[in-house]
Amino acid sequence: MCRGVDVPARGRSVAADSTQHEAQASADGAPEAGRRRASWREIWQVPLLVVGVAGLTIGLYRVATNVPKPDVSGPLEQASRMIADDRSAEALALLNDKVFPAVDSGAVGLEQRRAYHTLAARAIYLGQQRLGISLAENNESVAREYLLAEQLGERLDARDSYFLADTLVSLGRVDEARLRADKLGENDPAKRRTLYRRMVELAIKDGVAGRDRAASMLSSMLSDATLPPEDRSWATARQAEAMLAAGYAEDVIARLLRTLPRLAGTEGREVAELHLLLGRAYMQTGESEEASRSLARAGQLLSSGDGLRGELLAMEAEIDAREGRTQDAREKYVESIENFSGSRTFMRAMLGLGESEALLGRFDESLGAYRTLVGALHAGERSGLVSTADVIESLLRQHRVLMVGTSARGGDPDPRSALAFASLAESLAPEGRAPSDVYRAIAASHRAIASELLPSRSDSPDPAMEIASMEPGVREEARSHLRQAGMYANLYASSVSDDAVSYANAIWDAADAYDIAGDRDEAVAALLEFTESFPSDGRHAEARFRLGTAYQARGEYERGAEVFRSILADRSLRDVGVRVGPYADASYVPLAQCLLLDGKDENDHEAEELLVSVVDGAISGTRATVYRDALVELAGVYERSGRWPRAIERYSEALERYAEDARAGLWRFRLADSARRDAERIRAVLRGAMPDGDRVELEATLRERLGVAIDQYERAAALIEKKEPRRRRAIESLYLRNALFYLGDCAYDLGQFDEAIRRYEVARERYPNDPASLVAMVQIVNAYVERGDWERARTANLRARRFYESLPESVWDDPNLPMTKKDWERWLEASARLYALEQSRSGGLD
Repeated sequence: MCRGVDVPARGRSVAADSTQHEAQASADGAPEAGRRRASWREIWQVPLLVVGVAGLTIGLYRVATNVPKPDVSGPLEQASRMIADDRSAEALALLNDKVFPAVDSGAVGLEQRRAYHTLAARAIYLGQQRLGISLAENNESVAREYLLAEQLGERLDARDSYFLADTLVSLGRVDEARLRADKLGENDPAKRRTLYRRMVELAIKDGVAGRDRAASMLSSMLSDATLPPEDRSWATARQAEAMLAAGYAEDVIARLLRTLPRLAGTEGREVAELHLLLGRAYMQTGESEEASRSLARAGQLLSSGDGLRGELLAMEAEIDAREGRTQDAREKYVESIENFSGSRTFMRAMLGLGESEALLGRFDESLGAYRTLVGALHAGERSGLVSTADVIESLLRQHRVLMVGTSARGGDPDPRSALAFASLAESLAPEGRAPSDVYRAIAASHRAIASELLPSRSDSPDPAMEIASMEPGVREEARSHLRQAGMYANLYASSVSDDAVSYANAIWDAADAYDIAGDRDEAVAALLEFTESFPSDGRHAEARFRLGTAYQARGEYERGAEVFRSILADRSLRDVGVRVGPYADASYVPLAQCLLLDGKDENDHEAEELLVSVVDGAISGTRATVYRDALVELAGVYERSGRWPRAIERYSEALERYAEDARAGLWRFRLADSARRDAERIRAVLRGAMPDGDRVELEATLRERLGVAIDQYERAAALIEKKEPRRRRAIESLYLRNALFYLGDCAYDLGQFDEAIRRYEVARERYPNDPASLVAMVQIVNAYVERGDWERARTANLRARRFYESLPESVWDDPNLPMTKKDWERWLEASARLYALEQSRSGGLD
């Protein structure tokens, strides 16, 4: 069965097992006093008696005047007696079966309809009371039935008026309940006081929202001269609680010190509670000694199993914690939780336990306590002693400790644990409406975790580039944390938009995180927001520069160039020149790159001039990193345009100056490739006529170029191989593969055919299934042919053909394969020579 009210269809009888449940409840004895939260198995679905819809009201009277009215007075009287005999379920079944159809059809008189609604409400109310449960669905039914009876002219007696008022309190309709309670006071003041107690307790649980309502009702109670001593003590205690929650501890002390002497010699729970509250007031004013004395007096008055002992233990634990006796505090909190879990101090004790565990360095246990506390809050538990704001602030304190580092964590920050505490704090707030400090804490945690995973920024001039070389799993984890850091920085920015400094810092943090993560779209949005909103901020020039690089990374080269040009233009301005200076220097290379990549050939000359001006020192004060980047980029310009000697010169200079740079392996490959390509150029020249002296000189240069290529390919491969394969960037893996194949090519071009075959075999064995292996196989064929080793050449050629035929045609569309037109031509020529040899041998045999 489902939780809640069983709503039968029209004319349907009550569920047959209701009477059985009630009979079992009677056999087990009366339920405990007060309301409790029913467990799933304990819930008894008190059936809702269905009444006709409002739209049938007119029809009801029309039918009633034309149809003889059935006599339901007998069932109504019988149901009334059943209710009086504590047989609510049977009464409901009777009303449902014998009375409801007549009421629903409009065939009964007004007096019987009033009686029907009143009895239905009374039966449902008492049925819940009998089982000690309070379900919202049933409470709605009770209120609705009583109000329908009143609308039909019923004057509820004191008992039913109390039932209705009590139900309204359960539904949170306190203003309506209070009006009815005040009316009850004239004839039944005890019931009024009971209702007031419930309403005050609910108001106190609402915290700040219910403070004024609680104060008003307590004042009303205490102004009653006939209020019994136990109720006056209770009201005084609640008033003291409300005043403590509002921060009036001194006033509470003064009031209780005047009140308690009147109760001298009185032993009772109410007096013990006042001593507890006096102790809490002293604790709020920092008077621990006086607080301890008050708690001791309370302890003398309380029985061993009284729930207030849980509060006493929690308060004693709090004093211990304040005075540095953390372990003692923890033990008392545990005792309070284990032995008095049903007390109203459960949440305060759980909060104290979480804080004590953290002070003892047991952060995992602390987090567990906080999770239990947060779970209780999510389940709707409330306590006037602990507010959601209190829990959030406490969680953020643990976050701050963990972000700084504790001896329990080896003295190092622990941002992952800190994130768990901050995320728990966020879960207590409505989505998107957490306190700003929560968003800031979560953003800082994610950023710190990412920083632990990323290369050091001092070692990496471009973290966004270096993150690409990380191990894939670690890389994605770092990017995820960076994106989360950016998202929460934006949330923090939105929550502090009225604070210009905090807002600017938050937007900057978001931009920085997204930029390093490589999330260019979010980075551009944040950087645009920053540059447009904070033109006088000291980071404005850097923001513009990073905006330009973000545009460049997105392939928006014209926009990137526009940004870089604007930075360079501002360098000459007196007011901003100093601020943009370093970023103006840094803008030369990316501006040149944008001009080279924008698809407009007319811009390429300007790009080269920019790079040359930096390398030639025409720009004074240029930073070393800018010079390095310009030097390497200029070498690339020369390489791509076929000016190999200049490329060799610039790459060589870069390696001489920056041999330890993380990109040195890539530069050595580019240098080797430039030397190899220049050797091809020289070989083409040598095919023409020229003086012998020139030929000798060019042949020497050719050998020198191939020697450089072999040396640099080997060194490039060695540098790249130092990295774990999973940490290599795709370009590094490509260069390593091609370097091994090109080493064979260089040896082949030098006429060192045995060495070429050895190197090709090494490359083929390293990449046996890679289409590039065909290069090695073909060149091995060519090398055997050049040596005149026709038998081995034929065998190698058959192997090459089988491998070639095993590959799909599409693999040859890859422009990065080291298989050039020249290689295909060589294989075709070697195959032709082998075929001719086979033919000649066949002819000879014939």
